[in-house]
Amino acid sequence: MPSIASPSRSAAVSHRWRRGHIEDSYIGPYTSIGDDITIIESELKYSVIMQNAQIKGIERITDSLVGRYAKITRGDDKRRTIRLSVGDHSEITL
Repeated sequence: MPSIASPSRSAAVSHRWRRGHIEDSYIGPYTSIGDDITIIESELKYSVIMQNAQIKGIERITDSLVGRYAKITRGDDKRRTIRLSVGDHSEITL
């Protein structure tokens, strides 16, 4: 799985990623991103995001593993940081 950010370089990004889409998001250090993902208005650090995952409107995900085809979206709860292990084909609204 390719890594989008090196340990020493992180940035807010908005671009296509291996047939996936990253928009208005921060991809931090030691984060690995799979193919065909969608990450919108979210911040990720020290995490592994598997192929076909969708993450939308999550302020901060850290130290996490998000499985294939998992979907994580923002609900009404305003937690700032979350730690997750999300299995394949899961769906979470926070």
